[in-house]
Amino acid sequence: MSTEQKQLATDMSVMPHPSTGGSFRLQDIKESTDWQKRIEPNLELKGKKYAIAFAYCGSKYQGLQVNPDALTVEALLERALLLSGLIDETKFGDFHSLSWTRAARTDKGVHALGQCCAAKLLLRDGDMTTVVANINQFLPDDIRVFHFSRVSKNFNAKNACFGRRYHYVLPTYACSDKKEMERLMTKCVLGEGVTVDPRANADGSIYKGGTKADNAAAAAAVSEGKSETSQVAKIFMDLEPEKYQEIVEDGKLKDYRISQEKLELLRSALKQYQGTHRYHNFTYHKSSSDASSSRYIISFIAEEPFVDPVSGVEWVCLQVEGQSFLLNQIRKMVAMALEVTRGGIAMATLVNAFAPGKMDLPIAPGIGLYLNELLFTKYNKNVKFENEKAANIKKKAALKAAAPTAVAVIAGEDESESGQCAKKQRLGVDGSSSAAAGTAPFIAPVALTDAGDNDDDTAEKETLDWMNKPYLRPTILKFKEEAVWSHIFREEVVNCDMLRYLHYTSFIAPRDFAVRSEK
Repeated sequence: MSTEQKQLATDMSVMPHPSTGGSFRLQDIKESTDWQKRIEPNLELKGKKYAIAFAYCGSKYQGLQVNPDALTVEALLERALLLSGLIDETKFGDFHSLSWTRAARTDKGVHALGQCCAAKLLLRDGDMTTVVANINQFLPDDIRVFHFSRVSKNFNAKNACFGRRYHYVLPTYACSDKKEMERLMTKCVLGEGVTVDPRANADGSIYKGGTKADNAAAAAAVSEGKSETSQVAKIFMDLEPEKYQEIVEDGKLKDYRISQEKLELLRSALKQYQGTHRYHNFTYHKSSSDASSSRYIISFIAEEPFVDPVSGVEWVCLQVEGQSFLLNQIRKMVAMALEVTRGGIAMATLVNAFAPGKMDLPIAPGIGLYLNELLFTKYNKNVKFENEKAANIKKKAALKAAAPTAVAVIAGEDESESGQCAKKQRLGVDGSSSAAAGTAPFIAPVALTDAGDNDDDTAEKETLDWMNKPYLRPTILKFKEEAVWSHIFREEVVNCDMLRYLHYTSFIAPRDFAVRSEK
């Protein structure tokens, strides 16, 4: 756990504990100052299934899903649900008893705007404003809950999610010509007029490692002085942070603006991913024959570039939509598209990565990636249909109750089953005339259920399209701009994550993109 993560956990007065499977220890929470501010749960309520819409800036966390001895988003969310009275302490730490499901797992450092988990909560239907405010007071500022949507009791967030839409924002100078960027880095590190290639070995050859293990071993050998790799390359192994800032200033990277030609080349590279392909090279421990390596990408586009008014850096937002993604798949897809755009590889090399065989691919930084939206297309369609069906039934029942008119049937005129039923209603069950007795005609009672404290599936459900709801969209977009985008922009200016990546792939772990046997 990083120093920043430990400080956050200390601020929350608790620490994740391995014995709890990733949840915070209940005793630690009870000893925290937040326990004194907790909201008591209403134990008279029956737990009902809700979809929780929330967002987070993931840089401080080791992913979404709870993990032993790791500070995760789910661990903090579960803690806040307890303190806000939405789950009982007897079920705290037991995700199975809460029927907990998650729509999409995000990796360490990845952010999310439209994330969703579902669980049985002690929550009464109605105005959610107070409920949302209650839970957010127990969450750090980089995690925000937006809404609770009532769902059916058998709802599973992962299975109900039809597709996922991710965004990756990157500074456009990451698309600049690869050779030009390497010359700029060499000049800033070694000085003007130096022509030696920093990757040159003692015999003048250029080291281009193959596998990830080869590159790691070579880098370790250089750092320990056990390799014939030149001293020039050793200098490039570990640049000081100030040197990256010098490269930015000297190369005027903040003023870089992508050309239309480069932008179209990037778009063409991204388009290669559309459709169904084998992504065994875009993740780990997969072979081309593994059925789970096949993924369907609906679209992958690059929007028009824009300039951050604070830093002056130009950015471009890449949007990918697919049914599901493998570990680190999107980051490797972005990395390969950048290699094509920068002139590092041909388009055919990117396409070859889908073919049988192993190819060692670079992986772009995680800082610019975030889950933008979850698509519950089929679920939302079913919800609309069921809500309309229920509304029509209630409407007919209300009309019938408001105007209880007897059905006039002349004896002997209609001897069908419906006619006999109406006749019995007119005459009474025993055949005597109700009118003669001075009583109202018999009307069969209609069972109307409450909006749903007792039955999970009787209440009207919401469609899970939070980005399209006028009362939620402004809040979500505000979090994107103030928490996610501003963090990404600031980190790039301060830490130069993309520039470090370009430096790493050029001088420390260059790839030859050769196809090797999978055995």
